[in-house]
Order: sequence, then C-alpha cells, then structure tokens
Amino acid sequence: MNRLGILIDITHGTEATQAQLIESSRAPVVASHESIRSVSGVGISDDLLKALARKGGVVGIHGAAAIIGKRYRKWIADNRERAAEAAKSTPNMVSYQPKTPRPGGDRGEYIERFDKEFSEVWRSRAAWRELPELEPLVPTVEEWLEHVDHVIKLVGVDHVAIGLDLAGARSAVPSNSGGYGDLVAGLKRVTTPAGLRKIAGENWFRVLDAAKV
Repeated sequence: MNRLGILIDITHGTEATQAQLIESSRAPVVASHESIRSVSGVGISDDLLKALARKGGVVGIHGAAAIIGKRYRKWIADNRERAAEAAKSTPNMVSYQPKTPRPGGDRGEYIERFDKEFSEVWRSRAAWRELPELEPLVPTVEEWLEHVDHVIKLVGVDHVAIGLDLAGARSAVPSNSGGYGDLVAGLKRVTTPAGLRKIAGENWFRVLDAAKV
C-alpha cells in the first residue's frame, strides 16, 4: 500500500491490528472516523493516538451520538433492550448490496448506476426516529469539540480532522450536512485560524500527499 500510494485507514481494526499497521507503515496512517476513548469511553486510546501522531497520521472525529456522546452512551448502557430496539433500523439502512456485479471494462458506468440505486433504496428504507427520552441527550457541538480539543492538547492540531461518518439512519453531530457551519464556528473556540484550516481539510491533504513512499 505504501508503494502504491494507498492511504491506510485503521478504523474498524482491533487495537492490536491498529498498532501493527501504524508500526509497519512507512507513511502516515489515519483513523478516518473515530472517537477518543479518554473522552467518551470508546474509540482510540491515548497511547495509540500518540503512536499515530508520531507516524504523522490523523484521526477524524466521528459524529454519531452513540460514539461521541457521554450522556447518550450512558443511557444506552442503562437501557440496553430499549436501545437495541431503537437501533434495529440502522442495519437495514447500511446493509444495501448492489443488484449486479461490476462488469469488466467499466469506465464509471457502474458507480453511476450504484449511486442512483443506493439513493433510491436509502430513501425507501429511511425509518430512523429518535426515542423521545433520548432526544435531549443527543450530543451537542460542544461535546464533539471535547474530542477535538483532547487530540489538540495531547498530540497537536496537525493530527485531528473532521471525520463524521454522517448517515441519515442515526442521531449525530451535526444532525445533517447543513450543520458543518456549526462545527466550524465551534472549532474557532478551540484552535487558531491556522489550526481551523488544518482540521477542516489541510490535514487530510497532507496525509494523502504523503501516502506514497
């Protein structure tokens, strides 16, 4: 992957796998959509975050309520049956498989058809409704910023970015793509203008440029 210039993403790996990937790669690696364990109790550990930063990598801060929200996560832990029932629609939303395999010699026609079909399926399956008692606990921008601020203080602003994994099948920060402005406004409170530019995109460009070694 280093030779081909493929950016390595450790998200969804076990902690042991993530550590091995960071150590083995000659290029920076990323955790494209993660939370910070020290903040919300789940996600990337401080030790792993330090190793990622030493290699020049970046962690993108997730947006899903069940990942980043401390209050939201506590409710889930205290109400597991109710939470499982409420989450049933999410796998239905994200388990889509295309009807036909990708043909040889494809020049973009397949992905165009895939996008159209997926869009139609997504809209037809959209059934997510937050539980009334959870609505006040959906994380705020300030709670999302706690994750960003922790990374800045621990390893520096060069190693954090926006990585929301935004989807319409669950509660998140922001609640939809129209909320990016709220994130930018919040970031101004925890970093400098130069830091904001890095978090909002420049850090991603840097690791992409450095992926081939």
